Amino acid sequence: MKYLLLLFAFLTFSESYNPIIYENYTKSLKKGTQFSQERKRCIGINRRNAQCGNNANPGSNYCDWHEPNRIRCIAIAKSTGRQCNNSPDPGSKYCMAHSNRKYN
Repeated sequence: MKYLLLLFAFLTFSESYNPIIYENYTKSLKKGTQFSQERKRCIGINRRNAQCGNNANPGSNYCDWHEPNRIRCIAIAKSTGRQCNNSPDPGSKYCMAHSNRKYN
């Protein structure tokens, strides 16, 4: 089962474009912001290289693996104007790793 899941993840994230992620992402964030532009660029690069920037940046290699939690976290953080689990960047790895925890 573990290998099947890894195979599914590889096939899913090895594509150069995934319209579902783009659609969900653009619905969750306001268009035209610097962060959203970086996020789009990150997803595009991540599809080709599997890594983009470092873990604290919007272009981190965590962005695709935890995309659903990341979208929810960023949307909540941006809508409330708050940080996410004491992270200065609402798009950081802490948002994804702790997206089910209370936002402070």
